Amino acid sequence: MSFYAGLIIISSVAGGFWFVFLLITRHIRYFSPNTDNMFLVQTAAQSSRWRWLSDLHKFGETKTGMMEMTVIGIAFFQKIFRDKEGDRPYIAWGGFMAAIAAILAYLVGHSYWKADISLVISLLILISFWLWQVALYGGHANTAAVLALLSVYIVQHGWLFLGGILFGLTQFSSRSAVKYTPLFLGALFYEKYRLL
Repeated sequence: MSFYAGLIIISSVAGGFWFVFLLITRHIRYFSPNTDNMFLVQTAAQSSRWRWLSDLHKFGETKTGMMEMTVIGIAFFQKIFRDKEGDRPYIAWGGFMAAIAAILAYLVGHSYWKADISLVISLLILISFWLWQVALYGGHANTAAVLALLSVYIVQHGWLFLGGILFGLTQFSSRSAVKYTPLFLGALFYEKYRLL
Protein backbone atom coordinates (compact mmCIF):
# COMPACT_ATOMS: atom_id res chain seq x y z
CA MET A 1 0.00 0.00 0.00
CA SER A 2 1.25 3.48 -0.79
CA PHE A 3 1.66 6.25 1.77
CA TYR A 4 -1.11 8.35 0.21
CA ALA A 5 -3.59 5.46 0.05
CA GLY A 6 -3.06 4.83 3.76
CA LEU A 7 -3.41 8.54 4.50
CA ILE A 8 -6.71 8.70 2.60
CA ILE A 9 -8.00 5.61 4.41
CA ILE A 10 -7.12 6.80 7.91
CA SER A 11 -8.36 10.34 7.22
CA SER A 12 -11.70 9.01 5.93
CA VAL A 13 -12.17 6.57 8.81
CA ALA A 14 -11.15 9.19 11.41
CA GLY A 15 -13.53 11.73 9.90
CA GLY A 16 -16.32 9.14 9.92
CA PHE A 17 -15.67 8.25 13.56
CA TRP A 18 -15.74 11.95 14.51
CA PHE A 19 -19.00 12.50 12.61
CA VAL A 20 -20.66 9.54 14.36
CA PHE A 21 -19.28 10.77 17.70
CA LEU A 22 -20.85 14.20 17.06
CA LEU A 23 -24.20 12.59 16.24
CA ILE A 24 -24.19 10.40 19.33
CA THR A 25 -23.27 13.26 21.68
CA ARG A 26 -25.41 16.01 20.15
CA HIS A 27 -27.75 16.28 23.17
CA ILE A 28 -25.16 15.88 25.89
CA ARG A 29 -25.27 17.97 29.07
CA TYR A 30 -22.79 18.63 31.86
CA PHE A 31 -22.07 15.56 33.95
CA SER A 32 -22.09 17.57 37.16
CA PRO A 33 -21.43 21.13 38.32
CA ASN A 34 -17.92 22.35 39.06
CA THR A 35 -16.22 19.94 36.63
CA ASP A 36 -13.26 20.77 34.39
CA ASN A 37 -15.66 20.72 31.46
CA MET A 38 -17.79 23.46 32.97
CA PHE A 39 -14.84 25.70 33.91
CA LEU A 40 -13.18 25.33 30.50
CA VAL A 41 -16.42 26.07 28.64
CA GLN A 42 -17.15 29.14 30.77
CA THR A 43 -13.62 30.47 30.25
CA ALA A 44 -13.78 29.91 26.49
CA ALA A 45 -17.15 31.68 26.37
CA GLN A 46 -15.35 34.89 27.41
CA SER A 47 -12.99 34.77 24.39
CA SER A 48 -14.52 37.88 22.84
CA ARG A 49 -13.34 39.84 25.91
CA TRP A 50 -9.69 38.73 25.65
CA ARG A 51 -7.33 41.44 24.44
CA TRP A 52 -4.40 39.01 24.66
CA LEU A 53 -4.42 35.22 24.85
CA SER A 54 -3.15 35.45 28.41
CA ASP A 55 -6.39 37.27 29.33
CA LEU A 56 -8.15 33.92 29.50
CA HIS A 57 -6.74 33.63 33.03
CA LYS A 58 -8.65 36.75 34.07
CA PHE A 59 -11.93 35.05 33.20
CA GLY A 60 -11.01 31.46 34.02
CA GLU A 61 -11.06 29.56 37.23
CA THR A 62 -7.96 28.01 38.72
CA LYS A 63 -8.89 24.73 37.00
CA THR A 64 -8.03 26.21 33.59
CA GLY A 65 -4.33 26.55 34.41
CA MET A 66 -2.06 24.57 32.07
CA MET A 67 -5.00 23.99 29.69
CA GLU A 68 -4.73 27.16 27.65
CA MET A 69 -4.52 25.50 24.22
CA THR A 70 -7.63 23.48 25.00
CA VAL A 71 -9.54 26.62 26.02
CA ILE A 72 -8.56 28.28 22.72
CA GLY A 73 -9.79 25.23 20.78
CA ILE A 74 -13.07 25.19 22.68
CA ALA A 75 -13.56 28.90 21.97
CA PHE A 76 -13.10 28.19 18.25
CA PHE A 77 -15.71 25.41 18.34
CA GLN A 78 -18.09 27.61 20.35
CA LYS A 79 -18.06 30.03 17.44
CA ILE A 80 -18.74 27.21 14.96
CA PHE A 81 -21.64 25.76 16.99
CA ARG A 82 -22.82 29.19 18.22
CA ASP A 83 -23.09 27.71 21.69
CA LYS A 84 -21.23 29.33 24.58
CA GLU A 85 -23.03 27.57 27.41
CA GLY A 86 -23.36 23.93 26.43
CA ASP A 87 -20.90 21.09 26.61
CA ARG A 88 -21.15 20.21 22.93
CA PRO A 89 -18.30 22.45 21.65
CA TYR A 90 -16.01 21.01 24.33
CA ILE A 91 -16.88 17.45 23.38
CA ALA A 92 -16.69 18.22 19.65
CA TRP A 93 -13.19 19.64 20.19
CA GLY A 94 -12.12 16.54 22.15
CA GLY A 95 -13.49 14.24 19.43
CA PHE A 96 -11.82 16.28 16.71
CA MET A 97 -8.51 15.97 18.55
CA ALA A 98 -9.05 12.18 18.80
CA ALA A 99 -9.49 11.95 15.02
CA ILE A 100 -6.46 14.16 14.37
CA ALA A 101 -4.38 12.07 16.82
CA ALA A 102 -5.08 8.94 14.76
CA ILE A 103 -4.03 10.70 11.54
CA LEU A 104 -0.85 12.04 13.16
CA ALA A 105 -0.07 8.58 14.55
CA TYR A 106 -0.14 7.34 10.95
CA LEU A 107 2.18 10.14 9.79
CA VAL A 108 4.61 9.65 12.69
CA GLY A 109 4.53 5.88 12.35
CA HIS A 110 5.24 6.05 8.63
CA SER A 111 8.63 7.59 9.37
CA TYR A 112 9.57 4.44 11.32
CA TRP A 113 7.64 1.64 9.60
CA LYS A 114 5.84 0.83 6.35
CA ALA A 115 2.46 2.32 5.47
CA ASP A 116 0.62 -0.95 6.27
CA ILE A 117 1.97 -1.12 9.82
CA SER A 118 1.33 2.59 10.41
CA LEU A 119 -2.24 2.19 9.18
CA VAL A 120 -2.91 -0.74 11.53
CA ILE A 121 -1.46 1.20 14.50
CA SER A 122 -3.49 4.31 13.77
CA LEU A 123 -6.68 2.28 13.27
CA LEU A 124 -6.09 0.56 16.61
CA ILE A 125 -5.69 3.97 18.22
CA LEU A 126 -8.86 5.18 16.53
CA ILE A 127 -11.04 2.25 17.62
CA SER A 128 -9.82 2.30 21.20
CA PHE A 129 -12.42 3.60 23.64
CA TRP A 130 -9.83 5.63 25.51
CA LEU A 131 -9.64 8.58 23.08
CA TRP A 132 -13.40 8.91 22.89
CA GLN A 133 -13.85 8.52 26.65
CA VAL A 134 -11.26 11.25 27.15
CA ALA A 135 -13.16 13.43 24.68
CA LEU A 136 -16.21 13.17 26.94
CA TYR A 137 -14.57 13.76 30.31
CA GLY A 138 -11.23 15.41 29.70
CA GLY A 139 -10.64 16.51 26.12
CA HIS A 140 -7.58 18.47 27.19
CA ALA A 141 -5.59 15.20 27.20
CA ASN A 142 -6.45 14.68 23.51
CA THR A 143 -5.23 18.20 22.74
CA ALA A 144 -1.93 17.41 24.42
CA ALA A 145 -1.64 14.13 22.49
CA VAL A 146 -2.16 15.91 19.16
CA LEU A 147 0.40 18.62 19.90
CA ALA A 148 2.92 16.03 21.14
CA LEU A 149 2.48 13.92 17.99
CA LEU A 150 2.70 17.03 15.82
CA SER A 151 5.92 18.08 17.55
CA VAL A 152 7.41 14.61 16.94
CA TYR A 153 6.33 14.74 13.29
CA ILE A 154 7.97 18.16 12.86
CA VAL A 155 11.18 16.92 14.54
CA GLN A 156 11.22 13.93 12.17
CA HIS A 157 11.43 16.38 9.29
CA GLY A 158 14.37 18.24 10.81
CA TRP A 159 12.62 21.36 12.07
CA LEU A 160 13.86 21.10 15.62
CA PHE A 161 13.10 24.67 16.71
CA LEU A 162 9.47 24.50 15.54
CA GLY A 163 9.15 21.05 17.08
CA GLY A 164 10.37 22.46 20.39
CA ILE A 165 7.83 25.29 20.24
CA LEU A 166 5.02 22.81 19.58
CA PHE A 167 6.20 20.62 22.42
CA GLY A 168 6.20 23.69 24.66
CA LEU A 169 2.57 24.33 23.65
CA THR A 170 1.84 20.71 24.53
CA GLN A 171 2.64 21.53 28.14
CA PHE A 172 -0.07 24.23 28.04
CA SER A 173 -2.77 21.85 26.82
CA SER A 174 -3.16 19.52 29.76
CA ARG A 175 -1.66 19.09 33.19
CA SER A 176 -0.85 15.49 32.27
CA ALA A 177 1.18 16.48 29.19
CA VAL A 178 4.46 15.82 30.99
CA LYS A 179 3.99 12.12 30.14
CA TYR A 180 4.79 12.94 26.50
CA THR A 181 8.31 14.13 27.33
CA PRO A 182 9.95 10.70 26.75
CA LEU A 183 8.21 10.46 23.36
CA PHE A 184 9.54 13.85 22.28
CA LEU A 185 13.06 13.24 23.64
CA GLY A 186 13.11 9.82 21.98
CA ALA A 187 12.22 11.39 18.64
CA LEU A 188 14.99 13.97 19.09
CA PHE A 189 17.50 11.26 19.96
CA TYR A 190 16.44 9.10 17.00
CA GLU A 191 16.65 12.04 14.61
CA LYS A 192 20.15 12.94 15.78
CA TYR A 193 21.52 9.39 15.67
CA ARG A 194 19.44 7.99 12.80
CA LEU A 195 22.50 7.11 10.72
CA LEU A 196 23.96 4.96 13.51
